[in-house]
Amino acid sequence: MRRALGVGRITLYGDSYGTFLAQSYAYRHGETLRALVLDSAYPAKGESPWYGSLIRTGNRSLELACRRSPKCSGDAGRRLRALVHYLRKSGRGVGGLLEAFGGATYGTPDSYVAIDRAGVQLRRGNQKPWKRLTRPFKPDSGDPREYVRAGELVVGCNDYPMIWEKTASEPERRAQLARAIRRHPHNFGPFTPAEIALSSSFGYLECLTWPAPTAVYEPPISPGDRPTRAPVLVVSGEMDNLTTPQEGRWTAELFPNSRRFVARNAGHVDSLIYHNGAAARTIRDFVRRH
Repeated sequence: MRRALGVGRITLYGDSYGTFLAQSYAYRHGETLRALVLDSAYPAKGESPWYGSLIRTGNRSLELACRRSPKCSGDAGRRLRALVHYLRKSGRGVGGLLEAFGGATYGTPDSYVAIDRAGVQLRRGNQKPWKRLTRPFKPDSGDPREYVRAGELVVGCNDYPMIWEKTASEPERRAQLARAIRRHPHNFGPFTPAEIALSSSFGYLECLTWPAPTAVYEPPISPGDRPTRAPVLVVSGEMDNLTTPQEGRWTAELFPNSRRFVARNAGHVDSLIYHNGAAARTIRDFVRRH
């Protein structure tokens, strides 16, 4: 497209999955970049298939949001552990809580405070706030020009690391999944590795039956590819548990001429929601200078 339009060097912006795509471009065609902005980034190579920083960031964000909010007091971390115990004991399971954690990256920090308050009310016998919080999400609803679940699976099942070998058969994958749960390398407290691996939030089960890569498959970054030497800005939200600040740090380490910015109290792609927020201003200033 760049060549067809007769455009020379470009400044490329990517957010969320766009950062994954932009990293691939920056490794393949780095000489065509004037600058690169990776907004809410996660690394296109080197990521653990367990995505261990997601739960840690969610836990920390819940506690931070409570400490900083006048609507919250006490030990939110202790209440979270008590809620997980209650959900298991009552037979509800933690799936709804994990879904709520994933959604909390939008609307921070109040979204985390809402989880804490709904959990307290549930344990006191008031189910209404919890039901509103964990209302089932229908990924096939809404405008297909904005989001298509099948498109996300094409990306995730093909390009993201999994906790099994992608070349294995489905029975082999299921056995590898079971072994991975037993030998997990991360601490997911207060959740168990099985709760994480079998949750719809992470997509492992959806990809179990995905076709194995064929000869035409190209990895996001191939051996021998070199990163761009153009200036790179990596932006993260402090409370983003979808593309975490830790993942932003790993992404920045992939590029020799990079800098990071972490927006306080911010969640996922904060710059697209709050146009005058710190993340958006930092991105505009970076683009102007390059």
